[in-house]
Amino acid sequence: MSKLIKLPKTLGACVDRLFAIRAERSKLSAVDTALDEERKALEAKLIDELPASSAEGITGKLARATVVTKRVGTVSDWTKLQKYIQKTGAFELLSRRLSQEAVTERWEAKKQVPGVEGLTVKKISLTKK
Repeated sequence: MSKLIKLPKTLGACVDRLFAIRAERSKLSAVDTALDEERKALEAKLIDELPASSAEGITGKLARATVVTKRVGTVSDWTKLQKYIQKTGAFELLSRRLSQEAVTERWEAKKQVPGVEGLTVKKISLTKK
């Protein structure tokens, strides 16, 4: 069970705390981005250099790395794929995700999208004083 969070008593204090949390998350996001870039560079170096060295892997003081090869699908012809899915009913080949941008564009053009309903979601907009 999750720990109860003690919230500030006044709404103004809630706004200030939310602003502080978002600022802290922004800083952490920048650190996360930098770490992710470094991770990608290290992975690329290992992928590029390990096979050339004929090693099955490499071991450091903390861990061992090996290059794992896996076959993944990528769409080269969307029209052919769409025809195949329509013909076979193999909709499991696609992820179930609605493009909010595409739906919004249609709604703004006063077009209906069959099977899609609008749901009003409330969010908080914060601006610094």
